[in-house]
Amino acid sequence: MSYTGTIQNGQLVLTNPITLPEGTAVVVSIESVENADAPVQGSLDWLSEVEKLARPRQWPEGYARNLDQHLSASHRP
Repeated sequence: MSYTGTIQNGQLVLTNPITLPEGTAVVVSIESVENADAPVQGSLDWLSEVEKLARPRQWPEGYARNLDQHLSASHRP
């Protein structure tokens, strides 16, 4: 059997509704997608977010290697 439908409000809505027994296994295949290259609504451009975090900083040389010393020095009274 094959049925057609569309997505409405994030839910699959069949063109001709049917009633299936509870627990019936189904397979959904996507026939075509318009704007397949368009970003998903609400998704972040993760690469630009990573680039913001990965920007060069003005940290002292060896900062990562000596992180424990830098942290303890910043907490001294």
